[in-house]
Amino acid sequence: MPVPDRPLRPVRTHPDLLGLTRDDPFVRWAVPDPFEGAVLAGTGAVAVERQSTHRHGLWLIPLPAGGTSPADGLADLLTGLREEGHVARLGVGSLSIPQPYAAVLAAHFDLAGGGEWDFMWTTSAPASRPGEAALQELDDAADAEELAVFSAEHSPTAEGEPGTGRTVLWLGLRGADGALLAAGGMQRLSSGAPHLAGIVVHGAHRGRGLGAAITAALTRRALAGHGVCTLGVYSANATALSLYRRLGYRTAYPWHSRRLA
Repeated sequence: MPVPDRPLRPVRTHPDLLGLTRDDPFVRWAVPDPFEGAVLAGTGAVAVERQSTHRHGLWLIPLPAGGTSPADGLADLLTGLREEGHVARLGVGSLSIPQPYAAVLAAHFDLAGGGEWDFMWTTSAPASRPGEAALQELDDAADAEELAVFSAEHSPTAEGEPGTGRTVLWLGLRGADGALLAAGGMQRLSSGAPHLAGIVVHGAHRGRGLGAAITAALTRRALAGHGVCTLGVYSANATALSLYRRLGYRTAYPWHSRRLA
């Protein structure tokens, strides 16, 4: 594929990126200010470098006023990233693109495994849910082993990471015998925005609203301190998506994330 007529240009500041994306909620809440890496814009899409303890990659975001279709804008961006050597120069190992444009990504790079997930956000406090009064704070260090075993048994893909210090607040519900019935945590994105993670309900106690109680309580705590709460959820988890939408969350992007082969 040819190199785009105009080379990718750097975006220097967070306000500039918000302007380009017309106050995109993902940019506002998930991208740190100042940036943690490179931000490169093409004619119809922008690439935002992500550096974290788990993944070093690029978010690929179509621009609402790019003068071209989102698919064409993303294709132009991907061509520039590859042909101008940015992917190799930055050393990124993964790329994330909105799910409707997964084929555009596959046409430009050799890809390995990954996943489909929704980045969600809310600035509206959900109403109290039954069961919240019984919730108690858990300790990331003292309760780490119990939380890890509970998560491994009832939701192995949960990403609360107890004991690592990444989760700044845990809430849990215990049964009459003291055993955990549900738990969930709040972390911080590199932007500083609160991000819910590790929400797990005991398999024998699902359908009782325990997940809703944990999520609602954590969300209100986040909003009280920061005015926003975010979370990520696998796109195939229709039950969780429905719950979060009922609690006021909206999807900023359904991401198609893939490692580079």
